[in-house]
Amino acid sequence: MSQPIRILLNGAKGRMGLAIVNVAASEKAVIAAGVDQGDNLAAHIGAADVVIDFSFHSATLAVAQLCAQHKKPLVIGTTGHTAEEKAAITAAIKGLPVVWAGNYSVGVTLLNALVRQAARSLADAGRWDVEVLEMHHRLKKDAPSGTAETLLKILLEERRLAKDALKHGRDGLVGERPLDNGPVWRRCRDDLGSRRRDARSQGHRRGRSGGHRSRRWGGHGRSSKKPK
Repeated sequence: MSQPIRILLNGAKGRMGLAIVNVAASEKAVIAAGVDQGDNLAAHIGAADVVIDFSFHSATLAVAQLCAQHKKPLVIGTTGHTAEEKAAITAAIKGLPVVWAGNYSVGVTLLNALVRQAARSLADAGRWDVEVLEMHHRLKKDAPSGTAETLLKILLEERRLAKDALKHGRDGLVGERPLDNGPVWRRCRDDLGSRRRDARSQGHRRGRSGGHRSRRWGGHGRSSKKPK
């Protein structure tokens, strides 16, 4: 019988951290240590097979550097990193088994693929405008969210646009964004179809398994013409 995967969980007292703690045993994993703000992550890294970071954007770099030092696979679920933080983290994890996503929901992963397909199919930029509309609970700290950032990245890649083509309606604000009413709209919640964090933790567990075993690392189209 295979041994359970030992997880060092950074951000164990947060919402997603608690969700991971609750489902670990059902996925043949154990929380070797759960740490949070003020705790010593380095004191526990030797007992872990993989490190999961669901903490705060400014804490991820130190976690990545520690994992690189000890050659530990890393799963990053933290969002809200600045461009400078992303660059530093990317440099730190070079050559390390890492899974890094803005959202681990299975539904959002599917949404990413569908948005890419739609962007390719509606490649005539002269006829179609693209908008990503997101709504979150009032305690959401980062804006745009990791989910929205991924969708925007996909759209920019498929449209071959620079990042300065983006126009933000919600940037750096905390709280729910009001719904814009119109003839055509799609509301995309952070967890796409489920408001329970344990649903997203299922997708995260797939990421954890991939990070441990591998060494590889939205919106709606709107016609400019009126419907007949």
